[in-house]
Amino acid sequence: MARNVLIVTESFPPTNDIAARRFGFLAPHLERHGWGAWVLTTQGEGPLPVRLPAERLFRIGRGSNTLPRRAPAEPADRRNTVRRLRQFAWSTLRRTIDLTGSRVFSLYPANFAWRRCVENRRDEIRSWLPPIDLVIGSFMPAAAAMIAANLAHDLRVPWLADIRDLASEIPGRRNPLARGLDRLIERRLFRTAAGFLTVSPTLAELLSNVHRRAAAVIYNGWDADGEREGHAEGSAAAKGAHQSPGLYYAGILYPHRMAAAFAVLEAMAARPGVRWTLRSLGPAVLEDRLKREARRLNVDDRLEILSACDPTIVARESAAALANLVLEELDRRHLATRGTLTGKFLKLLPLGRPVLAVARSDSDIGPILERTATGRLCSTPAQIVDFLDAAAAAPAEFRGRRAAVAEFSMEVQAARLAGLLDRYAGGDLAARSAA
Repeated sequence: MARNVLIVTESFPPTNDIAARRFGFLAPHLERHGWGAWVLTTQGEGPLPVRLPAERLFRIGRGSNTLPRRAPAEPADRRNTVRRLRQFAWSTLRRTIDLTGSRVFSLYPANFAWRRCVENRRDEIRSWLPPIDLVIGSFMPAAAAMIAANLAHDLRVPWLADIRDLASEIPGRRNPLARGLDRLIERRLFRTAAGFLTVSPTLAELLSNVHRRAAAVIYNGWDADGEREGHAEGSAAAKGAHQSPGLYYAGILYPHRMAAAFAVLEAMAARPGVRWTLRSLGPAVLEDRLKREARRLNVDDRLEILSACDPTIVARESAAALANLVLEELDRRHLATRGTLTGKFLKLLPLGRPVLAVARSDSDIGPILERTATGRLCSTPAQIVDFLDAAAAAPAEFRGRRAAVAEFSMEVQAARLAGLLDRYAGGDLAARSAA
């Protein structure tokens, strides 16, 4: 007899982000392992396929990724003037908080609005659900963990906290008080969780050490079916793919990853034949920083920054690259960055093209690349140069070991998740400790 798991997640397809992909691609595989997935989420917009039946989804409110960034123009009257003044004061306060490193990441107002929406319709949600054996709450946002804990209490079943990032471990210059408040909030949020799911061995180690409960790794793996469906509508657009064999990166630039990007440019200076195509989602200020550094190193003629495009074009360009780039934090001062696996990383493994990961030398990315034989972890320009030479001379060496690459598929990760759910729902405390 099949069991049922309720997944509480702010992001779910069609929204296209790593949080949506995690359970949007994991959940459909659970059925074949004896678990029916039911999802409490928000309204979403985007290109990803929805691969669960509509009756398994309860959508309420809007996720923070779909909220409008600017308020629509309104007639000028006194109430609207007051509202605009309040919005200006709030945005000014937020900028000040960010500049002083005082943001408490667990406290994001839009997500608490979602929690209120759910609380107001709790009875309706309860009547929609079948008998539930276990609840999963996807953190961040904090609201998802709160909702999961409350529903698990009502349903008298265990719940698991699924952690992609810990708010208290977000790197950068932060006010110690803000970081401490995030830690206190996390302890409060997770106090009733039976255990943890997370995305890398380092984060599992952190969670186990801090919260004294078992943490199991379920990777954000690659999913051939989901990617194929998501790209089907854009197949015609793929004819416009940019053809320039070289290094390839598609995505957002982040301040903490710029050192890795600069290391790539420095390696390019030592290898005049190497080009870099960047499909950038911004921000423009970091694109400008990259261009300035490229000019300083006299490689600006080999750095091509292109606008965002259809996902099918990205897939085609990735498959034709000399190597696909993964950029991560080089600074080793924050333990959590050792366990950061950027969302696109595991999707690159089955492409058959070399993966160049530029990250701290002890990153969790390294063992995966070694096990799958799909690329190399580099932390210095000299190491990048060595990799470029190897990839150009013998790209077949990085095509990967098929069985090892398969271990990081969503199908295999879903089977592992189902096994963990069996043990937690069965109430076997010894099994939980060994998870």
